[in-house]
Amino acid sequence: MEQIQSLQTKAQRLLACIAEEITSHSRARSSGEQVTRDKALRLLQDLGVTLETTISPEQSGVTWDGEVLFVRGLTASDLLHELAHFQCAPATAYGLPDFGLGLGSKGNLKAACQRYSVERVAEAPWEKRSVRGVDEEISASFLGILWERWLGAPFWNALVADGWGGIDEKDQWAWGDPSSWQCAADLMELGLINTTGKPNLVLRDGRRLLG
Repeated sequence: MEQIQSLQTKAQRLLACIAEEITSHSRARSSGEQVTRDKALRLLQDLGVTLETTISPEQSGVTWDGEVLFVRGLTASDLLHELAHFQCAPATAYGLPDFGLGLGSKGNLKAACQRYSVERVAEAPWEKRSVRGVDEEISASFLGILWERWLGAPFWNALVADGWGGIDEKDQWAWGDPSSWQCAADLMELGLINTTGKPNLVLRDGRRLLG
């Protein structure tokens, strides 16, 4: 119980720090889209992800086909979100198109899954998974945004786009859900981020490379 309370305190402190960063003048900072995108590609390669730079997700029908990540046209924010998916997904999901998370914005994943392997359709749950009780998509969203923050990108845009909160009438950042700290606490407990919100390039099982 004491450890849980300590994690909650650290996570709430991190969210307060992020809110202050966004509210303050640091909201104007930006490392530049291309610089951040190049860093995101290197992080994915360092994790052992095979990249296909000449084909877009729209052309392939999926972003990740179970073997290759199609990155043409993806923004830095998109790439860091995919990086976070690799970190948050269980190892059993790596072989599934788009990690077996079901219908997404990039196309009909079940149809794509059938194109790649009939066996994978049987394996795919096509339902939500969780990271210590937090929806996996939510965990990947927050972790990807923390990568943006650490790389000096305007991460608050992704926070707003993903529904984490927004700027209130006093021009201050307000978290949309008071329990947002739970996601941060879970990522800390898994070792995917430290108490300052700096992401660690590891998978949820502690490995540093796919495969």
